[in-house]
Amino acid sequence: MRNWLTPLAPIRAAMVRVRCNMLTRFARYRETHKVCPEAEVALVCASAEQLPLADNSVDLVISSSVFLHMGKSFLLSTLERMGRMLKPGGAIAFDTSFPNRRSISLLPIRLDGLVAPDKPNRSKYYTRSEIAALLRDTGIVGKCGPITIGATEFALVPPLIRRVQVLLAARLNALLSPPPRVLEDLVAMIYSAGAPSTSPTVVGASDFIGNPRSAGAAIDLGAFEVVP
Repeated sequence: MRNWLTPLAPIRAAMVRVRCNMLTRFARYRETHKVCPEAEVALVCASAEQLPLADNSVDLVISSSVFLHMGKSFLLSTLERMGRMLKPGGAIAFDTSFPNRRSISLLPIRLDGLVAPDKPNRSKYYTRSEIAALLRDTGIVGKCGPITIGATEFALVPPLIRRVQVLLAARLNALLSPPPRVLEDLVAMIYSAGAPSTSPTVVGASDFIGNPRSAGAAIDLGAFEVVP
């Protein structure tokens, strides 16, 4: 099993979850499978916008597949808090975090959401420019430097609609990996963001409990395309 963060060691880290039972599961899993046994990890049960960490105290913030389910005002408060607690010169890795508002393949899902029962964790959608502005306005750019944004997945046809597999979707979508640059913002399903663009930090192909990331590969912060 890959460690969820490489190659930084020894590591002092804080894992934050709003549900304490998830922290208990993580602690048990980490002990059983010896995940980063050399690391000093603090388990913090708190809401994201109220992170109990001191300002200018954090070198690196990692979030994976969380922001997409948060209300936009709640996410704004969370990123403002992260911007305050990051050290000057710190880094971020926001993996699979921002569904693309201009995605062709997500349009059927978004239209279905207009008539389906409302759910508080329904995905929220962003453009590249909205992501860049959000990270700039919350002070993260000021701490980390230029924000870099990259598409995590590409699709012309949604793989699933209401959990029903779409015929030939996988074959058609495979033709767009990667797509021509001129089409990228139309077929990108979701974006990841990182800063600084020259960081050597690598986030592994699996998360901290071993689930594969949706991109199916390690995320190298130096490989993101820079968006001015």
